[in-house]
Amino acid sequence: MDSLPALLPKIEAILPGWRELESPFFKTPEQLKAALHVGRGMIAARDGAADVFEHEMKEAFWVDPALAEIAAEHVIAHREKQRMNATVLPMNLEFETSKGAKTTLAQLMAGQNALLLDFWASWCAPCMASMDDLRARS
Repeated sequence: MDSLPALLPKIEAILPGWRELESPFFKTPEQLKAALHVGRGMIAARDGAADVFEHEMKEAFWVDPALAEIAAEHVIAHREKQRMNATVLPMNLEFETSKGAKTTLAQLMAGQNALLLDFWASWCAPCMASMDDLRARS
């Protein structure tokens, strides 16, 4: 990924004179053009330019629909990153600790850099089996 920004202009420069017989990877100029769009999209995603990322992925698909699976992987990863970045935990959410005390995330995080939350369910046998160990460590 680090070399991609320097590589794309070189590929763009050879595109006008590109010949199928000279390429071990691409069988048509459209495949090469679509790969350039995917590369530009990846750079845009890395730089946080969501509108450019979307445009480049759409162009990649339009130019060479065979790249749809590759473009889709990048789109899915991009959307997941956006969802994760938009996730907000309510710090005033009150819940019960393993010892039965009431607390909030804000109280648990006070002066701390990290917090490990262990989610479990009463119907989960492995969860219930680890409960004694959890209580002993907390």
